[in-house]
Formats: sequence, C-alpha cells, structure tokens
Amino acid sequence: MSLLEKYPTVQDVLSPENKQYMIQLIKENSHKSYSYAEAKYEKLLQAAEKSIEVCIVNLSSAVLIQTTASVIFSLQEALKAINDEIKRLSLLDERFHKEIVLLQSIPGVGEYTACVVLSELGDVSNFSKPKELVAFFGLDPGVSQSGTYNRKNNKISKRGSPHVRLILHMLAKSNVYPNRNREYLNPVMRAYFEKKIAEKPYKIVMCAIMRKMVQIIFAVLRNQKPFELRTPEEHQKLIRENSKLAA
Repeated sequence: MSLLEKYPTVQDVLSPENKQYMIQLIKENSHKSYSYAEAKYEKLLQAAEKSIEVCIVNLSSAVLIQTTASVIFSLQEALKAINDEIKRLSLLDERFHKEIVLLQSIPGVGEYTACVVLSELGDVSNFSKPKELVAFFGLDPGVSQSGTYNRKNNKISKRGSPHVRLILHMLAKSNVYPNRNREYLNPVMRAYFEKKIAEKPYKIVMCAIMRKMVQIIFAVLRNQKPFELRTPEEHQKLIRENSKLAA
C-alpha cells in the first residue's frame, strides 16, 4: 500500500531512479531482508513491463490511487487507536482482564477476539450449561413453526450478535486449517473436522466446530482455568476420575 501511495503508475514503477527507494520501502514494510525486497521488486517490475502496452497514463487515476491509499492508512490508524482504547479499558476491570487472558489460552483466540466474546456474553454464570451459550450466539438449530407444528431444520437460528458468529467462524477455521508454518493449532479439532467432513456438508461441519469452540469458551470461563488440549479419550478419562473422587 505504501508503494501505491508513493508510486501509483506503471511509469513510476519502471523508472530506474525509483528502484532503490522502492526496494527500501518494501524492506521496511515487510520487515524482511534486502534480498527478499529485491526479489519482490523484480516481480513487480515484470508485472509492470507486461502491462505497459495496455496501460493508459491517466493523472486522475494516479490521484485516485494515492487518495485511496491515504484513506486506508487513516482507517488503519483509527483502528489502532480503537484497539488501544479497548485494551486500556479491559485493564480497568480486573475480572474482565483475567478472563481475557484465560480465553487467549484457547488456540486461535487473540486479545480482540476475547474482548468481543466477553463483551457480548457478559457474565458466564448467567448460563447454566454450554447449550445455553450456543443458543445465545445463535448457533442452535432453527425451528420451522406453523400452528402447532414444529420442525427443526439444518439452519442455525442466528439469534444474537452476527459479529460474534463471524469471529467464531474465523476461530473455527484457525483450529482446523494449518497456519503459515503449516502447523495445526488444534490437532484434536482438526481430527474431528476430517472425520465429519467425510460424512456431512462443509457448512454443517463448520457450524459443529463453532459450537465446539463455544463449549470450550464456556468451560474455560466456568472453571476459570486455562485451556488444555485433550483428546476425547483423555477427556472422558478425566471425567471418570473426577466422578470417582466426587463419590
């Protein structure tokens, strides 16, 4: 984006005078090596050379690109200010801050995700079981109703905040797909995904993953303990052991 703001036209990219400035700009914004920036510049140069024949030099287009880039930078600064304010406010409430830290123990949950989820659900003690929180977020099955006839369908009810559902969907994806290092944040959830995707449509499986993430969120907040990655077998074993101790 910094390149577009400073060098908005193909002619700017092709100009030999701008080469070193562009490489340095790529290096600074990518936070990578000079050789990486140089390789990126060469790719950009090749793309510019291919497009020069069909490119129409238009001053208004260059101004529009620069203006758009400036607006994006302004929005990014505003977003950073908002995130900083969210962080500052979260520190004012000791319990809220503690629960943010707890939620961040869940794979894929960052500070922003934790803040949004906590802001929406409030006090977890208002929910006696995970199913209630699932319904609160609108991930429970919807019901088709006509007179005295009720029928559950495959569509979720979509009650509650759509923003939380979007975040939960992103969280679910981060738990079942590999990250940049081609590693799985949650191998147990990935195994569950692979099992279910062989049997059911993608959307239904992802909704199931989202519900599982809500169940994990509920357990972490209810128990006030960080998330621990366990296989289903390990989880059942722990339940049996706790039942014996309680008896």
